[in-house]
Amino acid sequence: MQLKNRILMSRMTTDYPDGGNVSAAAAIKQVVDVPVMVVGRIHTPELAEQILASGQAELVALARPFLADPEWPDKARVGDAASIRQCISCANCVDTMIVEQNLGCAINRTTGRETAKRLAEQRAARLCDWRLYRPRLDQQGGRRCHACRLRCVIRLN
Repeated sequence: MQLKNRILMSRMTTDYPDGGNVSAAAAIKQVVDVPVMVVGRIHTPELAEQILASGQAELVALARPFLADPEWPDKARVGDAASIRQCISCANCVDTMIVEQNLGCAINRTTGRETAKRLAEQRAARLCDWRLYRPRLDQQGGRRCHACRLRCVIRLN
């Protein structure tokens, strides 16, 4: 079952409180006997843990926090919350999808551009080869072998 209300259908930007849907999820949980998931401006592991510990929901869903920091769950699991790049709820991700038909994030500039970086590294390897250096990529995607680190340094002017 999926319930959508005015809050869930809108973009929860900075004018919404953190965990703005938690009270609605808790109310739904009182009348159903299935697991309840909550989503919406849950940016910190502490807030997610608080929601689960208080029994307001059985599951916490994260969307934009993953765009800001794809390592969010790993950092939270090991207790490294201080290094998590926090989503600022600016809705840039949604806006870029609408305007550019591509995903972007104001906090994580590589979001939605993962393949562009890979192609840039492959282009650098081709330029090294063209300049008679012999680069060797250790995997598709362009990670440089440490053995050829110094020989593959090029200037892109």
